[in-house]
Order: sequence, then C-alpha cells, then structure tokens
Amino acid sequence: MVEKEKLSSRYRRVYEQTPKTPYRRTLEHPAVSEEIKTKLRAVHETFNPLVLKRELERRVERLYAVQKRHGNLDSLR
Repeated sequence: MVEKEKLSSRYRRVYEQTPKTPYRRTLEHPAVSEEIKTKLRAVHETFNPLVLKRELERRVERLYAVQKRHGNLDSLR
C-alpha cells in the first residue's frame, strides 16, 4: 500500500502497480548505503526456502508439544 486516505467513514487505499517485498524495497531505497545493500544481498543469497520452511515447522511442532503438556491450545490465541 502506497497511500491511505480517509473519506468520510471509509478509507481509500492506493497500492503499488507491481508489488515488492521488503527486501526489494530496501535495495531500491536511495537512503540505504551500498555497503548495507551488499551485505543484505550476501545474506539473502544464503537463504534456502526449503530449509527455512522445515525449521519453521519444527519450531511450531515443539511449541504445540509444550502446549499440549502444559495446557490447552486456546491459551495460545
């Protein structure tokens, strides 16, 4: 979303023509130095979506296991 303006009781929202990730917006922002952009690119190249997904699933399973031992799932919400 690029802009949000209130009209009476409703809001009018204006969105980007081409959606961008926060990573892409950071790389395109003029206030971010080239040194930081270079470091960000190096970190981004090391990401493996499959490994990240598996790690996330493992942590969620651990969370549910702890919750199952100590109480019901309603307390998570």
